[in-house]
Amino acid sequence: MAEEAAAVASRCQEAQETGVLNLSGCALVEVPTTALYLFLKDVEVTKIDLSDNQLKRIPPKLLSTFSKVQTLIVKNNMLASLPKQLVDLHCLTKIDISMNKLTAIPALPSSAVYVDLSKNAITEIREEEIEIISNSREFILVGNQLDNPSKTKIGHLNHVLV
Repeated sequence: MAEEAAAVASRCQEAQETGVLNLSGCALVEVPTTALYLFLKDVEVTKIDLSDNQLKRIPPKLLSTFSKVQTLIVKNNMLASLPKQLVDLHCLTKIDISMNKLTAIPALPSSAVYVDLSKNAITEIREEEIEIISNSREFILVGNQLDNPSKTKIGHLNHVLV
């Protein structure tokens, strides 16, 4: 536990200089939002990497605290959903949510041009999700078990990888 806390503190110090918060592989089971706020309240964080942890949720406070984030990487966790506040991140252009447990495409900001949802548990694409997919330049759904009607719905979109 002390080792993980020291790693988070060290990476927060790096983020103060770079604007990049890299907490990948820190064995986190939850995001230490209070500590992050204290360390980085006056820092414009443009990239957050929480990949390769054991997170089951992303706290909404993280998204509101770092509302100028451009890249969010949360791959290889245990996320079944994302906070609805994600749609309010108007600077977010790249999001990697691959290798989680999502069963549906989350609401995303229209600014998201690169979206990786590969290797989740998505089986169906609903009509309201087509617009989310259409707004992006690259949308990756490889490794999901999409049903045939869903594949047909997005078959004409060249920027979608299934």
